[in-house]
Amino acid sequence: MAMTTSVSSKKSPLHAPRLLGASLLLALLAGCGGGVYVEATVVVGPPPAITLSAFAPATPLRGDAVQLDATVSSSNGIDAVYFYRMDFYGPTLLGSVARPPAIWNTSIPVNAGSSVSYSARACDVLGYCTDSQVVTLPVY
Repeated sequence: MAMTTSVSSKKSPLHAPRLLGASLLLALLAGCGGGVYVEATVVVGPPPAITLSAFAPATPLRGDAVQLDATVSSSNGIDAVYFYRMDFYGPTLLGSVARPPAIWNTSIPVNAGSSVSYSARACDVLGYCTDSQVVTLPVY
């Protein structure tokens, strides 16, 4: 006894509307350049804000301790705060902290001139960075 399998060529009653809908969509896409254009707007807050303070003895001497305190804020979140000493040849990175409180302890270099200056940079999690003002201490 031989078995035969038959395949029906009847289409479901929903096939025609689907085919018509797909044809209309393709015609629409072809009429407007053949592609789909999606526009998105990403809203990000302002870059971070930073203010630097330096705490040292009333008459700082070479070798004295200095505490650098950066007050930072960002609606995007702080990624890191970098502390710099502003040397004759440019800024020297002293170190960084990953999150507030942003405090760095350092000392006045033994070869400092009549003053020493410091700065800080705050970077948020989106990569936006802001530099603080330069804080200068006299050296006696």
